[in-house]
Amino acid sequence: PPPSADVVVEKREGALGPESIRRLTCLAMSTESQPIRTVSFSPNGKNIAIGTNGCALKICSVPSEAQCDQIAKVINRSVPATLKMRTEEEFEDLHLGSVYSAAWSLDGSLIATGSNDMTVKIVKTGGKSAGVGDVTTFTGHDGTVRDVSFCGDNNRIVSAGAGNFGVYLWDLGMATEEGDGDPLMILKGHTNTVMALNCGISGGEGNAMVLSAGMDRTIRLWDLRFGSCVALLGCIGVGDRQGSGEVANSEKINESAIVSLACSPVTPWTVASGHMDGTICVWDIRAQRLAWSLHAHSDEVRSVDFSNDGRWLLSGSFDQTINCTDTDVWERRIVNTFAEHKNKVLRSIWHTSRPMFASCSADKTVRLWGPSVKASQ
Repeated sequence: PPPSADVVVEKREGALGPESIRRLTCLAMSTESQPIRTVSFSPNGKNIAIGTNGCALKICSVPSEAQCDQIAKVINRSVPATLKMRTEEEFEDLHLGSVYSAAWSLDGSLIATGSNDMTVKIVKTGGKSAGVGDVTTFTGHDGTVRDVSFCGDNNRIVSAGAGNFGVYLWDLGMATEEGDGDPLMILKGHTNTVMALNCGISGGEGNAMVLSAGMDRTIRLWDLRFGSCVALLGCIGVGDRQGSGEVANSEKINESAIVSLACSPVTPWTVASGHMDGTICVWDIRAQRLAWSLHAHSDEVRSVDFSNDGRWLLSGSFDQTINCTDTDVWERRIVNTFAEHKNKVLRSIWHTSRPMFASCSADKTVRLWGPSVKASQ
């Protein structure tokens, strides 16, 4: 039964704290016919893009705070319930293969996707279905496109993956429906599949910098102004591009491949990486050193993401769990583990402004996690 009218809802914390992290619960869910590889919130936080193994891209609306509060009240009455996310747009058969990644442009008008059909697609949002001119294509990759990212504006994107292991820079003005646009440049240096890209570096040169990481167990920082690698960190130490350009032979750090990246939105040049052995590492890119690491999962960490205040590091893993780690210098420990997914967790991301996150899984679901409101008579 619904809660009685005299339920009093306590005011929630504005910023996430340890107790509010522990009270996050699944409030909404979307179920698809195929495993879901990627989710991404729009810049205004009102929508979420969902990419699946079914070749499609779906855009759903994010429930309002009022809707989330109502379902939280029901859950607090020990009544199992979740909201169903409403579909706003759907691009069926967008790719010929699985949609591995999706990224929004800064103004939310475009979404870039990457796939194992070796193409990058850019779709215009705002209509109920794809029409003529709404989808453009970049071809040029010779392997699975594992990740895509906008470079701080609406004009340039980077993409990377398997094949020649290059990081491709594209100008959207050169995209065509036929897919014959050429990349502005191809950044080469990785020696194995590139699994993750991030253009979120918040230092002064942020819009010109791109991070990449992959199966060769290195993180590379690229300066797009010069098309060169300016920092190199990896499994056997840290180093720069001076001299031979090789990674310095210093203290052994982590021998596991890197499969995910995240940049702190608060602390310039602070970057987190997720590894195949279940470890998460936090790096100081400017100082080119490993700050700290934590063995957070029992299987590979396919997703890492910092909260808006930079304190809480979300990690999603093939061990079917999502961990929230407190990165405060006096803590650096897991505060809560979310274990409702029934198969590998492929991505988990914080909302752009609200105290909630989304996750997707090989169990064919997207889950939206938010505060469970305390209710009292």
